[in-house]
Amino acid sequence: MRTALIGFAVLLAVIACFSGCYPPEPAYGQQDADRISETGAELMRAWLNENMPGAVLRECTAATEMWKEDRSVYLTGYASGSIEVSGETKHFAVDTVNGDVYFAMDTDTLEALKRETVAYFLENMGIDQNFDGNLFSCNVMAPAHGLQQFDSFDYGLPAGVEDLRAFVRDPLSRPQICIREFQISLLDDRDLSPYDLKAMEKLEIDCGLRVDYADIIGSGERVVLQNKAVLFTESGCWLKGEGYELRGVVRIREEKRDAATNEITVTERHFDPQADLIFEETKNGFRFSFPNEDWKQGFRFYADADSELLRHGYVYRFGDHESTLSWKELHDGSYVMITKNQNYCDFNLDGKLERIE
Repeated sequence: MRTALIGFAVLLAVIACFSGCYPPEPAYGQQDADRISETGAELMRAWLNENMPGAVLRECTAATEMWKEDRSVYLTGYASGSIEVSGETKHFAVDTVNGDVYFAMDTDTLEALKRETVAYFLENMGIDQNFDGNLFSCNVMAPAHGLQQFDSFDYGLPAGVEDLRAFVRDPLSRPQICIREFQISLLDDRDLSPYDLKAMEKLEIDCGLRVDYADIIGSGERVVLQNKAVLFTESGCWLKGEGYELRGVVRIREEKRDAATNEITVTERHFDPQADLIFEETKNGFRFSFPNEDWKQGFRFYADADSELLRHGYVYRFGDHESTLSWKELHDGSYVMITKNQNYCDFNLDGKLERIE
């Protein structure tokens, strides 16, 4: 029985090893953690005495974060815990290097921060448009002091902020704000090419922002900022037939800043109808392929309002798969092929369209 238990324990260890399920290992000593806890408690008591008389410090321990690269847990230099004031519990983090205090935000405060930040961001981009906030997230970046693994932490809002609009619009007196995710579809036909890497970097500096991901969608152009690179795409006509048109990306420009030289490298490609698409009509539909593996773009299928194609649905066959397609009318009177779940169909795999009689 004992041998069987040992064998089972070894098996569990092997499984854990391969699945990465070992608990994270602390990359610090307990003495350092205790020191941060004590320093944080002292700083927080002093701050409460000055700013929240009557508040009670309930707990305060050294804050830690796991670094995903080595799955080790590190001290952040902050102490976190909770206080009780007027019967309400508030969670905090205090910077043991400079004494700054942050409080966790409730849902209403976070939504207000998002509204003010996106309004400030759009204003400085020259975009006069309301934003419903469906795809936008941000946080105040509590600075990491001398840590190679982290550049900041999300501990909430700095203590004492009462006017969020004034806070967001005063980048020189606040921590940097990180825009983690942002997407907007513009209502006008503006040229998006001015939103290049230099312009976006300047915007970040001037506004005290760090943009991790931004997706700006125009009528025929799109700009995506991600991982310190800007991808600009322009869409247009790939091919025009009798009563229909194929539209897709016709130009791609990518800008990256080289980490070694700090220079911006630019690569640009244009759609070549001779090299990037083979398209032909068949007895009951169309057949197409994408011979150039370097052009990883597809097209959408549009039909004129009076096109004979609108009289039929189609089946898109690719490999061992198939998808039944129908038509959706657009605001300009034309139609586009859509899938069963009402999404535009992107044709980016070799296949054929067969008419449903």
